[in-house]
Amino acid sequence: MSKPFTIFIVDDHESILTSVSSALNDESYRTLTFSSAEALREGLRSEIPDLILLDIRMPGIDGLEALREMKALFPNLTVILMS
Repeated sequence: MSKPFTIFIVDDHESILTSVSSALNDESYRTLTFSSAEALREGLRSEIPDLILLDIRMPGIDGLEALREMKALFPNLTVILMS
């Protein structure tokens, strides 16, 4: 049996995290949610996902800054920015 495709979802709105995660889980994707770019940093220390869905507008570190930081560390990481 193959490992499920893992998607990290990053958004500061709980309702977005819940709805996107639920929809992807219904399609048999494994999801982990993060409410900030800082929380995503911690998550990337223990696991590298197949895909990251990253909100552009967040308090603190915004999505564009987080993208630059992630790409410097993990250049092959696939990221989709959402707003």
